[in-house]
Amino acid sequence: MELMDRITKQMEDGRMFLKKGLTKEDLARAVGSNSRYVSDCINRKAGCSFIDYVNGYRIRYAQHLLYENPDMRLSEISEESGFSSE
Repeated sequence: MELMDRITKQMEDGRMFLKKGLTKEDLARAVGSNSRYVSDCINRKAGCSFIDYVNGYRIRYAQHLLYENPDMRLSEISEESGFSSE
């Protein structure tokens, strides 16, 4: 399985983006690679930085939570989506 496929699987199936303080090293360990390869792969394949890649997942998840739970407070949505602050 290609590295980007393993990264995507961890982010989508493993929901790693929900982990506060997620680092390239955390993701690299989960996919059996090193942080440099993970970072380069995301830059090349997704066309963005690691932080932007992770935050994209968090934002989509926050949008889903807001849609499913319109009465949920922004601070709760932020917390549950993996963001470290509102």
